[in-house]
Amino acid sequence: MKTQLRLIAMLLSATLIACGSGEDEALKQQLQQQGFTQEKAAELSSMKLTEQEIQELGQAKRAGLDEAAAVEMVKSMHERSLKFDLGSTVEAMSPLGLSPTAMTQLTEMGALPNWADDIRAMKSAGIGEEAILELSKMKFKEKKTMLSGLEYSTLKPVQMSDASILQFARKGGSYQQVQEIRLQRQLGKSEVEALKSVGM
Repeated sequence: MKTQLRLIAMLLSATLIACGSGEDEALKQQLQQQGFTQEKAAELSSMKLTEQEIQELGQAKRAGLDEAAAVEMVKSMHERSLKFDLGSTVEAMSPLGLSPTAMTQLTEMGALPNWADDIRAMKSAGIGEEAILELSKMKFKEKKTMLSGLEYSTLKPVQMSDASILQFARKGGSYQQVQEIRLQRQLGKSEVEALKSVGM
């Protein structure tokens, strides 16, 4: 009898623990089918995901998104009352090789998905991850008036460093100034001289 009572107590305890964790067993299984490990599937299943979000997460996972980053990205979007809809965005950005930390930070800022094409243009042109994060911070956190990522990326073919591009952006450089800097560099002027030519 005592053994039966202990067994019942253990079962009740396990049930309460499972309920308290907020995990959804059906969602957990769906996430595991999408390729997530049991641990991360369990964590994600407690976030009240929609069917569409599960599909988007599966697409992102197949594109190589780090599981821990996926969890943080979902949390960040849910905190802003947004649904995770970055499956195709992650897939398109996968070849760029951005770190999981960068993907998480860009999502937290709101740069993903809003500035995804600009980020792709900058990374493809050779602007580094740290500079992209800083430019995104200026635009989405500091609310600075910025050019498009494509316009900043045109400074890379004329060998402008990330530091010079950041300086240019912080000082509110215009499209016309981009063109002048490009011209000065093509004429053989140094980065400092090219920036001075536009008053920077």
